[in-house]
Amino acid sequence: MNGSPSGANRLAPAIADAIAQEMRSDPRVLVWGEDVTIGVMGPTRGLAAEFGESRVRDCPISEAGFVGAAVGAAIGGLRPVVDIMFSSFAYVAFDQLVNQAGRMRYMTGGQLSVPLVVIGSAGAAGANAAQHSEVPPALFLNGGGLRVAFPSTPHQAFWLTRAAIRSDDPVIVLHHPALAAARGPVGAEPLELGQAEVGPEGDDVTILAVGLMAHRARSAAGKLAAEGIAAEVVDVCSLSPMPWETILASVRKTGRVVVVDEARLTCSVASELAAGVAEWAFGDLRAPVRRLAVPDVPIPFAPGLEAAVIPDEDAIARVVRETVGA
Repeated sequence: MNGSPSGANRLAPAIADAIAQEMRSDPRVLVWGEDVTIGVMGPTRGLAAEFGESRVRDCPISEAGFVGAAVGAAIGGLRPVVDIMFSSFAYVAFDQLVNQAGRMRYMTGGQLSVPLVVIGSAGAAGANAAQHSEVPPALFLNGGGLRVAFPSTPHQAFWLTRAAIRSDDPVIVLHHPALAAARGPVGAEPLELGQAEVGPEGDDVTILAVGLMAHRARSAAGKLAAEGIAAEVVDVCSLSPMPWETILASVRKTGRVVVVDEARLTCSVASELAAGVAEWAFGDLRAPVRRLAVPDVPIPFAPGLEAAVIPDEDAIARVVRETVGA
């Protein structure tokens, strides 16, 4: 993928910069959604000032309506980027996303494509309560036909957003509100859908992690290194396509796996990752695969309860120690 890297060094502005660069080079790229002209959550901030209301439009609070309009616009030759603010709001537009956008290319035998990007925050960030703290990527994966990315660093956010906008398939780009201001460099080496990032590297155990959990897994790996446990973190920032080659290479090297996910445990991305490892690398395992995720409950409003159900660095480190000692 050609293009200059982002000048932003924070995650949400890196998404906005990626969109801006694609808008400058391709007049078909439009942005609309909820409060996109002011960019409440960050990924569209500053775009209205540069591109104006003809290309950056606020929509009424009717996700089914404006996501459906974006599906039609994409089929008609545009490349809309739709910010729904909270990914939980995608539930009311699921027919448009799954039944229409996700099915159209298949049902027309490739005659039509839907180059649509939907952006939404995913995860708890401090008392946003159950309807604003969802991590729903497993639902998008199960829908079929949708690409899904969940960056945890500015580098991932910039390049995966650009890849999403250039894709001829519909792509869901999730971003964690607690990582909106997360800092980090944006390198010149592109990251594509279907790729993962590995770091730190290690030989004792693989931690497969998504979103905020990847950020916390890297922190936990630093603490474990001081104890003599070399944990390798695979940041699964692309969920569809899933970067199985990178995942399995790490598992075959370490022989131990801990999967960390902020979604509820049942039918989660953690479950899919654990199943794939067990199916394709069972002979390389030296210990049972462990999953660490949210209990099967809504995310509580109370900050203390919210913190209690979401895995933190200490919980990740504890499960890694148990796995290494198994």
